[in-house]
Amino acid sequence: MQNKAKMMRLSFNNRVRNGKEMLIMPVVGDGLSAKICEKSGVKAINVTGTAINSTYGKPDMGFADFYTLFNQAKEIVENVDIPVLCDVGTGHGFQANIARTTYSYEAIGVAGIYLDDGVWPKECGQMAKTMIAPSLEVTQRIRAAVAARKHPDFTIMVHSAARASYELDQAIDKFQAYIEAGADMLYVDKLTSVKELRQVARKIPNVPLFVNLNGLSQPIDYQELFKMGYAMSTFDNEGLYSRVAGEQAALKGEPFNFSMQNQAEGFKKIVDTDKMIELESNYAE
Repeated sequence: MQNKAKMMRLSFNNRVRNGKEMLIMPVVGDGLSAKICEKSGVKAINVTGTAINSTYGKPDMGFADFYTLFNQAKEIVENVDIPVLCDVGTGHGFQANIARTTYSYEAIGVAGIYLDDGVWPKECGQMAKTMIAPSLEVTQRIRAAVAARKHPDFTIMVHSAARASYELDQAIDKFQAYIEAGADMLYVDKLTSVKELRQVARKIPNVPLFVNLNGLSQPIDYQELFKMGYAMSTFDNEGLYSRVAGEQAALKGEPFNFSMQNQAEGFKKIVDTDKMIELESNYAE
């Protein structure tokens, strides 16, 4: 486990800091989605509270506690051999809780975590009015996480939706304070235009930037983003929504059709059925 964890941290940092193209990280919330991503060629995944809450049929409004989120992340890490980045909200409390969150996630082999700059108790910035915590409180969260990690290459990132509540210059001041407090990378959310993306990249140089394109007023391709200085991007919840739409479409159709066998075979490959059968056969009498 320790060797795998080290390899995942190394792989993530290398792809982010030395990559020749943007690292695209789809959102996942369970082992099946994680395996689908890995077997589709995805190089890293983004485990979010929204996605995990959805596996229990709930919105991202605090239903899943620390242990629910942590145990789900552990299952995901065990299912794949690509780096896993985890959303930990505001850290599940104050400094002592944030320290526990940090070393707990580090111990299960995730490549890094990201802390929100929202108020605590947390509400999802995608599902409720965004309320941002004072900069001093957020920098204290960052320092607690940095002090708690055992390996310097375990990524501590900050996820900021400050632009939703502040003018861009004020939001950038907060971003800079987070980096000065020790954050390794910055996940910027709620930017509204390509112009704002450029301004942030200019003001926060030499720091790996992760971006959520949800809410942009105009489209932009990944290559242009990469040239701007953004190292990572997320698919947001497209995979989750596609999964829901796919199940709904299947339930509206005929229960059996000619493509069902092909789908079943594909599913077996994703969940490694043949590997499990082979393993069982090794112990058969």
